[in-house]
Amino acid sequence: MYERERELAAVREAVDRLRAGPEGAGAALGDLLLFSGAAGLGKTTLLAEARRTAARDCTVLFARGSEQEHTVPFHVVRQLLQPVLAGRTEAECRELFGGWYEIAGPAVGLFAQGDGALPDPQGVRDGLDWVVTRLAVLQPPIVLVVDDAHWADLESLAWFAAFAVRLRELPVLAVLGYRPGELPEAADTFRTLVTGRAARPIGLNALSPDAVAGLVRSALGDRADGPFCHECWAVTGGNPYETVELIARVQDRGIEPVADAAPLLRDLAATARGSGLVRRLERLGPGTVRLAWAAAVLGTEISPGLAATVAGLGLAEAADAVDRLRTARILTGTTLEFVHPLIATAVYSAIPPATRTALHGQAAWAVADAGLGIAAAARHLLETHPDSDPDTVDHLRAAARENLRAGAPEAARRCLERALREPPRPADRAAVLYELGCSALLTAPAVTVNHLRAALAQPDLDPDLREDIAFRLAQALAHSDRLVEAAEVVGDEAGRTESPSGRLRLQTAHFLWQVFDAYETEGPARSRRLARLAEHLGGHTEGERAVLCLRAWDATLRGEPAATTLAIADRALGLASRAPLSGQTSLTGQTPLTGQTSLTTQTPQIPEAPLWTGTGPGPSPTPLGRPPRHSTGRTRSALSYTDPDWGFELPSVAALSFMYADQPDRAEEMFGAAIAECEQAGWSGAHLSFGFTLLGLVRFRQGRLGAAEGFAREGVRLADRVGRRVPAQWYAVGLLIDVLLSRGHLDEAQQVADNYDFGPPFPSAVVFPDPQTVLGRLLLSQGRHTEAAAELAEVGRRMEAKGALSPTWCPWAGHLALAVADDDPDRARLLVAQTLERARRHGTATAIGQALRTAAAVADGGPEALALLEEAVDLLSRSPSLHEYAEALVDLGAALRRADRADEAADRLYAGVDLAVRCEADGLADRARAELAATGPRLRPLRVVDSPATPRGTAER
Repeated sequence: MYERERELAAVREAVDRLRAGPEGAGAALGDLLLFSGAAGLGKTTLLAEARRTAARDCTVLFARGSEQEHTVPFHVVRQLLQPVLAGRTEAECRELFGGWYEIAGPAVGLFAQGDGALPDPQGVRDGLDWVVTRLAVLQPPIVLVVDDAHWADLESLAWFAAFAVRLRELPVLAVLGYRPGELPEAADTFRTLVTGRAARPIGLNALSPDAVAGLVRSALGDRADGPFCHECWAVTGGNPYETVELIARVQDRGIEPVADAAPLLRDLAATARGSGLVRRLERLGPGTVRLAWAAAVLGTEISPGLAATVAGLGLAEAADAVDRLRTARILTGTTLEFVHPLIATAVYSAIPPATRTALHGQAAWAVADAGLGIAAAARHLLETHPDSDPDTVDHLRAAARENLRAGAPEAARRCLERALREPPRPADRAAVLYELGCSALLTAPAVTVNHLRAALAQPDLDPDLREDIAFRLAQALAHSDRLVEAAEVVGDEAGRTESPSGRLRLQTAHFLWQVFDAYETEGPARSRRLARLAEHLGGHTEGERAVLCLRAWDATLRGEPAATTLAIADRALGLASRAPLSGQTSLTGQTPLTGQTSLTTQTPQIPEAPLWTGTGPGPSPTPLGRPPRHSTGRTRSALSYTDPDWGFELPSVAALSFMYADQPDRAEEMFGAAIAECEQAGWSGAHLSFGFTLLGLVRFRQGRLGAAEGFAREGVRLADRVGRRVPAQWYAVGLLIDVLLSRGHLDEAQQVADNYDFGPPFPSAVVFPDPQTVLGRLLLSQGRHTEAAAELAEVGRRMEAKGALSPTWCPWAGHLALAVADDDPDRARLLVAQTLERARRHGTATAIGQALRTAAAVADGGPEALALLEEAVDLLSRSPSLHEYAEALVDLGAALRRADRADEAADRLYAGVDLAVRCEADGLADRARAELAATGPRLRPLRVVDSPATPRGTAER
């Protein structure tokens, strides 16, 4: 460890801090140490010292990246965790993993996941987070050591990059060594971690001439003179590995370490690397060379028996070869490893290409026969030449399925691409193309389209396979924002298929992507066709329920009577129609003026909801450690939220149909179930983001603005992990801006819009809430009426063409009326009259109350406005939307004040400010207080009291 005092001190200090534990609340526990340097500078030796330093009273988890095994998913993670899992029973492993056992277990090699919903990669990473966190609690402190991290597999690097941000919250120290110039291009998050300012890698430098001299004399004695030592430094460049190898060569040759022998050193140094090393290896004999080649092909921790099989040697001959390789300091250990990765690289590169390919083929079958798993064998098959071998295709397809079940879709894609090049038998080609397309459907839908189109073009397709291909192709197109093409694909196939169930499935998909096309121009005609299809369906099969969910949502978009929507939605869920239109006065069953339940939620809390909405036994406790929730028995979705066909869309729109029909408690229960089901399946990416966002939308609809903001922010956080400007982010960011505007936090809303570039081009798919409408409302709140009117008018043209006439789902007309009221009052009154007519047709208290309040805002004032507001207040008092009710109360109070009816105004304003505070509508509460202050001295002064029900304070007289 010459000239490594600084690095060793950093290790000791980090380990000492870890052992000492936190010194106070919020004190740092763990840390991240990064050691970077070129090959041979001593990273492995330094990390070995770190392991020794920590081993006394820390749990040390160690792994090493491998140049040959970097394509094996979770290879490094398995090295880290399998030693601590090996001694545990299945029951103990289940206890350690908690609800993540079925999700993350396949990734660490505990078992191969069976059939069912595949976990998404983010869910697997979250499960690994949980396991390491639990180990940090049960066996603290933990030291993670990863050598040659630049050769780690991409799945392990992605997990570590995400987990690293939590190190300072846990008793976990991570120590990594890597070559900065060899970080994989595809590991973007890991590259950001090690090159970012927060990481501050410690770079290892070459040894100085004095250090090399000390190293030489420690091995060869003080008789090593100055010129000899300086030449050792010159020929190795101060590289520690090459210096040590050079000294060993000098000892082997018996060279006297004096100046006269210095000219011999350059040739000796060359034998430690590259062609010189290869020539040294060749002198050991052909059998020894073949065993070294086999070891280089197999990678790390190689069993001698496996190496012998791949090399084609008998056990005795292989044992002799191993002894010679150890004597030559090429291999080491009982499980064979190369002394240094530089040697492994040199040996592997020296294998003739044809021989290397043959050895990989031999290794694939040897690994499979040894029971090491089809995925481990597949990485060798990836290196073989195509040979039209059906067995190779079958093995690669099996490996792809195993990788998908482990949460490694990119590894699955590599296997299937190689299977396609084999090539498969003509009868299997369509199936391979289909599997290849599906492998990246959720992670990269745009790249799957060509594969699925090619699969659909194959001759003599099995009808069931053809149906599946068309269905997935439409999904891939839709997720690539190509909804028109998506609808066309399944529409064409629906007219071609002879299977009644297949036709219904494809027709439903056809209508689904048309309904979700924000720029659809033939919506009314499509709605009529959908209504005819759904008219006689009873919801007895999954296909019928899917159609009915879609029909219920289409009725909501069109603004059909809420009674119609509720009846259809109940059929979709297999329930008898039983929903009153306006039976809910508040969340507590009391009138909003007297109910004392707090509507404030400081952090998102999942509502009580059933964990399981499918068939079969209920799941184990939820992954995040929450206790199982029990159903209230009211609203159960007959469709699974993780269904591989319909996914999140159809049960979600059924839930939203209830919400817009003034029954948000039913939607709340369904989205609570959705979140639980996604967590149970390990879906913690876009689907879980949708779940939190839509639950936030329900809270927003109820007027629980603080809770709505919390859920929206959680939706944004989860969507951020998926990518920029993806659908989940549009949903979450749009809702967050909408909520902030309702809370009166205008500057914060603009900041969110700026941070996420919230503006055109808008997505082609329908988003809740409509992003262009949210942008128009944001502009309106800033007084930019002309710009707001332009955006909202464009929304109106789009909605009218689509036939989306609901005044409550997309309230563009009301916002547009406010934007043009000053410059074009006639247009404003026409807009609100149309909105009010549509609201009365829809028939809910919320829709009519909203429309009446907007109509009052653009009326000439006086008795007309007062009458409209009094009707709005009366209706909204029976609405589940307490925020809308609060706004109507404040508007009416202000109008009464202007009419010089101060006592009546004060009653309404005090009620309004109370509700505004409870809803956490800060801007509305401030406006109500200002109106109260303007009512004059006849009222007693305001005082603000704090209570658990009104944490921000309630104005009282």
